[in-house]
Amino acid sequence: MSGDEIMMFAVPLSVFLVSGFSAFAFARHALKGVRAGGAVLWALFTAVMVFGLANASGWDGLGYVIGLIGVSAPSAAGGLLGTLIGWVKGKKDKNEEPSRSTRSVNG
Repeated sequence: MSGDEIMMFAVPLSVFLVSGFSAFAFARHALKGVRAGGAVLWALFTAVMVFGLANASGWDGLGYVIGLIGVSAPSAAGGLLGTLIGWVKGKKDKNEEPSRSTRSVNG
């Protein structure tokens, strides 16, 4: 594989992993404001790409399509998956009772 072919897979994969792990951490610790900010940034990026694609002519729109497929879609998928897993793990951690040992606290 050449460097271009590796980048074709590395960029979307890294975008997916970064957005997934960050969304997981924010959801697990119930940081709703940060998650909402990330969703707004994603929506703005996607809107700019769609607007640019609508106004492009000929081959000019290819960069916008690559941006939508290579950055926006993996970011959305990673963010949704990370948020769902973090939300479930966060609820599970809150609902677990502390383990009780057989030793007495008083001695």
